Parts: sequence; C-alpha cells; structure tokens
Amino acid sequence: MRAPEPITAYGISKLAIEKYLALYGHLHRLDYRVLRVTNPFGPFQIPIKNQGLIAALVSRAIRNEAIEIWGDGSVIRDFIFVDDVVDALIAAANDRSDVRLFNIGSGQGRSVSEVISSIELCLDTKLAIDWKPARPVDLPVSITAVDRAKDILGWMPTTSFQAGLEKTIEWWQRRILRA
Repeated sequence: MRAPEPITAYGISKLAIEKYLALYGHLHRLDYRVLRVTNPFGPFQIPIKNQGLIAALVSRAIRNEAIEIWGDGSVIRDFIFVDDVVDALIAAANDRSDVRLFNIGSGQGRSVSEVISSIELCLDTKLAIDWKPARPVDLPVSITAVDRAKDILGWMPTTSFQAGLEKTIEWWQRRILRA
C-alpha cells in the first residue's frame, strides 16, 4: 500500500484521524482497524452534501431531474456495494492480526460515463446531465488495491456492480412510489 497523498481538506482530515488512531494505539494499546472504503453505494444511501454519485444519479433519474456532473465523465472510480462493506467491517472486527489499514473496494474502475450508461440501461431512460467544468481536486483515476484485505481478512467483494446497481434502483423505485 503506497503512502496516501491527499489533495483535499477532507482527505487530509481522514489521514490525520488514521495518524491519531496510530498514536493512541501506541500510547494506550488500542486495538483498531481502519477501513478505507471507496465509493460505497446501495439501498438507503441518500445523496446529501454532494456525496454518493450512484444515489444522486438514480434518485434524480427516477424523478426526471437533471444532475450536475463535473468533468467530461472520464474520471474513473472504484465502486463497492454496501453489503460487501458490511462483510468487510465484520471481517475487520474479528481480525487479530497486527495489520491496521485495509482498502475496501471492488478493485475495479468504472468511469462516470460508464456508470451513467449502466443506470440508463437499467432504467431504460436517458439521464438529464448538466455537464460542468472539471475540478482540480478530482483525480483522473482512483482504483483501490484490496489484496491486503483478501490476504489478511479473507475478504473479497462478492456483489457484482450490476447486481448492486439493480438492488439500489429497486430500493429507489420503491421509495419514490411510496412518497
């Protein structure tokens, strides 16, 4: 795992928390684990504070609302379904190794354009996208290596992107119909 080089205040604050945990672990023998979860999605995620691309796209698509996308759609991210995140949390809670940091993701990258196309295909509709200029804080590619979680925790994601997307869309459709 290479050393993180955050380029946002949010990323720096997350790294600082990891460092404080390590310090507290050293001083007080705290047994902790840090799971660096990449772009989780699934039922019950609601798009607030510009978090959750998939939740934002699906919720707005079902309501026939436009969504702002920063950049040209080529940015690549690693998306992980929430059930797999829960499995990773359980595995980490049961871990007794000396390893403290784990990346939790699918280990596969998808561009924003690919995510949009997948949602359009599932919903059989064209999404209304309001394309905005790219931001300097958006890394072109962010795919996480999950080898350590596999080797130490015995964890690997089991939900395909497509299956997770279908479950997410079903949840949103039920939610919107009840509203």
